[in-house]
Amino acid sequence: MKLNKEVNPPVLQRMYFCLKGMRDGFIEGCRPLIGLDGCFLKGLFKGQLLAAIGRDPNDNIYPIAVAYVEVEKYDSWEWFLNLLLRDIGSHNERGWAFISDRQKGLLEAIAELAPGAEHRFCLRHMYNNFKGKFKGQELKKMFWKAASTYNVNQHLKTMAEIQNMYPKRVGEQTPYEWLAEIPPVHWARCFFQLKQDVMC
Repeated sequence: MKLNKEVNPPVLQRMYFCLKGMRDGFIEGCRPLIGLDGCFLKGLFKGQLLAAIGRDPNDNIYPIAVAYVEVEKYDSWEWFLNLLLRDIGSHNERGWAFISDRQKGLLEAIAELAPGAEHRFCLRHMYNNFKGKFKGQELKKMFWKAASTYNVNQHLKTMAEIQNMYPKRVGEQTPYEWLAEIPPVHWARCFFQLKQDVMC
């Protein structure tokens, strides 16, 4: 628990929960992939809820830890990840991989606290951003093909097809350029270090 002592009387700023049984169950029985996400609290008490989840052997969601924070930013994600990694062990000990929808501050916090850890981006969120700019069923198929192939050469071939389908126009970003801005180690299965089918 963290209090904001700059006001009188002090008020709750953050609270973290990681139950021993859930932690032990995750470490002993789940895949080494941790999903990270946040959501707004809209009731009487405002703020955000941060969550770390895993997947059990039956492919069900497995809660690991949750935290109440004042706002989703680098400082709150760093605080949450510090406590989480203290409880479940560091990336160096366990080889964790993370998956997220690129929340504010999370990219930097993972890079700092778990250097070398694989960080995947949730493809559903990524595709929703992609289709906001680029429409069409053919392009949708090509996006998912580039993301889900197990073969690097097939990924590169699909990316070249996307580039050829939509030639460059002055002042406009192409679908290929949009995808190429995001390193494929974050979103293309063939580049994942930890071989799993989980892509979000």
